[in-house]
Amino acid sequence: MDIKESLKEQATEIHELLSIYIKVHDSIFKKSATFLSLFRRVDFEDIYDQTENLLSLFNQKRQELINLRSNFDETVPKEYRQYFQQLFTFFERLYETVVLLKDRQYQLLLKSRGERYSFKEYMEIENKYKKSVEIYMSEGQKLNSINYLVFN
Repeated sequence: MDIKESLKEQATEIHELLSIYIKVHDSIFKKSATFLSLFRRVDFEDIYDQTENLLSLFNQKRQELINLRSNFDETVPKEYRQYFQQLFTFFERLYETVVLLKDRQYQLLLKSRGERYSFKEYMEIENKYKKSVEIYMSEGQKLNSINYLVFN
């Protein structure tokens, strides 16, 4: 497989992971971050397991990208190196967001088991998570702006 096709494949797989992340994120916030969730039992164990499984998928892809990065030396055309670098940056920011989501859910799981977890602590991780979402989305816009380098 040539470099261009490899980049397309990686971008497609990362897009699929993004879609899975969005589904998990939406499911979590539908189950546990609505007014109605105050009046029903929330299975924080199941929600945490979803984030752990998600992070496992992201860990696999991250290792794959790290291994692939060594192939993008000076012999690879500049536009492909540029695209890979932005794809990698986008993925890293998305990965950080998934880690924060898992950490957030872990703290909520502990709280559901009676552990101490103050509102201040919750808001700190919540704000980090929201900021992380903004950052990965910004990197995604940058990636979309150079898609023409490999998807033409």
